[in-house]
Amino acid sequence: MAIRRSFIVWPVVLVAVFLAGYVPEYVHGSRIQKTLDETTRQYEGLYLRDLAGLAYMQAAEKNYGLAAHTAARYFDRVRQMQANTNIEQWKKTYADLLSSRDKVMSGLDRADPAVLGDLQALYGKTRAATIP
Repeated sequence: MAIRRSFIVWPVVLVAVFLAGYVPEYVHGSRIQKTLDETTRQYEGLYLRDLAGLAYMQAAEKNYGLAAHTAARYFDRVRQMQANTNIEQWKKTYADLLSSRDKVMSGLDRADPAVLGDLQALYGKTRAATIP
Protein backbone atom coordinates (compact mmCIF):
# COMPACT_ATOMS: atom_id res chain seq x y z
CA MET A 1 0.00 0.00 0.00
CA ALA A 2 2.81 2.43 0.83
CA ILE A 3 4.55 1.67 -2.44
CA ARG A 4 1.38 2.35 -4.34
CA ARG A 5 1.00 5.70 -2.62
CA SER A 6 4.57 6.68 -3.49
CA PHE A 7 3.88 5.93 -7.18
CA ILE A 8 1.13 8.53 -7.00
CA VAL A 9 2.81 11.07 -4.73
CA TRP A 10 6.13 11.36 -6.57
CA PRO A 11 4.67 12.17 -10.01
CA VAL A 12 2.36 14.73 -8.41
CA VAL A 13 5.32 16.28 -6.58
CA LEU A 14 7.38 16.35 -9.79
CA VAL A 15 4.55 18.04 -11.72
CA ALA A 16 4.09 20.59 -8.92
CA VAL A 17 7.83 21.39 -8.86
CA PHE A 18 7.87 21.72 -12.64
CA LEU A 19 4.91 24.10 -12.60
CA ALA A 20 6.41 26.09 -9.72
CA GLY A 21 9.42 26.81 -11.91
CA TYR A 22 7.64 27.16 -15.24
CA VAL A 23 4.72 29.46 -14.43
CA PRO A 24 6.75 32.41 -13.07
CA GLU A 25 9.13 32.23 -16.04
CA TYR A 26 6.20 32.10 -18.46
CA VAL A 27 4.60 35.16 -16.85
CA HIS A 28 7.93 37.00 -16.90
CA GLY A 29 8.53 36.10 -20.55
CA SER A 30 5.02 37.20 -21.45
CA ARG A 31 5.54 40.56 -19.79
CA ILE A 32 8.87 41.05 -21.56
CA GLN A 33 7.26 40.19 -24.92
CA LYS A 34 4.54 42.81 -24.36
CA THR A 35 7.17 45.40 -23.52
CA LEU A 36 9.17 44.47 -26.60
CA ASP A 37 6.09 44.72 -28.83
CA GLU A 38 5.22 48.16 -27.44
CA THR A 39 8.79 49.40 -27.79
CA THR A 40 8.94 48.14 -31.37
CA ARG A 41 5.67 49.90 -32.20
CA GLN A 42 7.00 53.15 -30.72
CA TYR A 43 10.25 52.80 -32.67
CA GLU A 44 8.34 52.21 -35.91
CA GLY A 45 6.23 55.29 -35.20
CA LEU A 46 9.29 57.43 -34.61
CA TYR A 47 10.83 56.10 -37.82
CA LEU A 48 7.70 57.11 -39.73
CA ARG A 49 7.78 60.54 -38.13
CA ASP A 50 11.41 60.97 -39.16
CA LEU A 51 10.65 59.98 -42.75
CA ALA A 52 7.69 62.37 -42.95
CA GLY A 53 9.77 65.22 -41.53
CA LEU A 54 12.68 64.44 -43.83
CA ALA A 55 10.43 64.44 -46.91
CA TYR A 56 9.04 67.81 -45.83
CA MET A 57 12.53 69.26 -45.32
CA GLN A 58 13.74 67.96 -48.67
CA ALA A 59 10.73 69.42 -50.47
CA ALA A 60 11.20 72.74 -48.64
CA GLU A 61 14.75 72.80 -50.02
CA LYS A 62 13.21 72.21 -53.49
CA ASN A 63 14.83 68.81 -53.76
CA TYR A 64 11.64 67.18 -55.02
CA GLY A 65 13.28 64.05 -56.43
CA LEU A 66 14.87 63.15 -53.11
CA ALA A 67 11.66 64.10 -51.28
CA ALA A 68 9.70 61.78 -53.60
CA HIS A 69 12.10 58.93 -52.82
CA THR A 70 11.77 59.56 -49.08
CA ALA A 71 7.97 59.84 -49.31
CA ALA A 72 7.85 56.57 -51.24
CA ARG A 73 9.86 54.90 -48.45
CA TYR A 74 7.43 56.40 -45.93
CA PHE A 75 4.31 55.13 -47.69
CA ASP A 76 5.85 51.71 -48.34
CA ARG A 77 6.67 51.40 -44.65
CA VAL A 78 3.17 52.47 -43.62
CA ARG A 79 1.67 49.89 -45.99
CA GLN A 80 3.96 47.21 -44.57
CA MET A 81 3.06 48.14 -40.99
CA GLN A 82 -0.64 48.06 -41.88
CA ALA A 83 -0.27 44.57 -43.32
CA ASN A 84 1.62 43.33 -40.25
CA THR A 85 -0.79 44.50 -37.55
CA ASN A 86 -3.81 42.66 -36.21
CA ILE A 87 -5.10 45.63 -34.22
CA GLU A 88 -8.04 47.27 -35.98
CA GLN A 89 -7.29 50.71 -34.51
CA TRP A 90 -3.81 50.69 -36.06
CA LYS A 91 -5.12 49.44 -39.39
CA LYS A 92 -7.43 52.49 -39.50
CA THR A 93 -4.62 54.82 -38.47
CA TYR A 94 -2.34 53.47 -41.19
CA ALA A 95 -5.16 53.70 -43.76
CA ASP A 96 -5.61 57.35 -42.80
CA LEU A 97 -1.90 58.00 -43.31
CA LEU A 98 -2.00 56.22 -46.67
CA SER A 99 -4.99 58.26 -47.86
CA SER A 100 -2.79 61.19 -48.88
CA ARG A 101 -0.30 59.07 -50.84
CA ASP A 102 -1.52 59.85 -54.35
CA LYS A 103 -1.81 63.60 -53.71
CA VAL A 104 1.65 63.84 -52.11
CA MET A 105 3.42 61.67 -54.67
CA SER A 106 1.87 63.45 -57.66
CA GLY A 107 2.75 66.85 -56.16
CA LEU A 108 6.35 65.76 -55.67
CA ASP A 109 6.53 64.29 -59.18
CA ARG A 110 5.35 67.63 -60.62
CA ALA A 111 7.69 69.57 -58.32
CA ASP A 112 4.68 71.58 -57.17
CA PRO A 113 5.56 73.89 -54.26
CA ALA A 114 1.99 73.47 -52.95
CA VAL A 115 2.93 69.93 -51.91
CA LEU A 116 4.63 71.44 -48.86
CA GLY A 117 1.21 71.94 -47.26
CA ASP A 118 0.33 68.30 -47.91
CA LEU A 119 3.65 67.14 -46.48
CA GLN A 120 3.18 69.35 -43.45
CA ALA A 121 -0.28 67.88 -42.88
CA LEU A 122 1.15 64.38 -43.34
CA TYR A 123 3.83 65.09 -40.75
CA GLY A 124 1.19 66.41 -38.35
CA LYS A 125 -1.00 63.32 -38.78
CA THR A 126 2.02 61.05 -38.36
CA ARG A 127 3.10 62.90 -35.25
CA ALA A 128 -0.38 62.73 -33.74
CA ALA A 129 -0.62 59.01 -34.51
CA THR A 130 2.78 58.14 -33.07
CA ILE A 131 2.83 60.06 -29.80
CA PRO A 132 3.46 57.38 -27.16
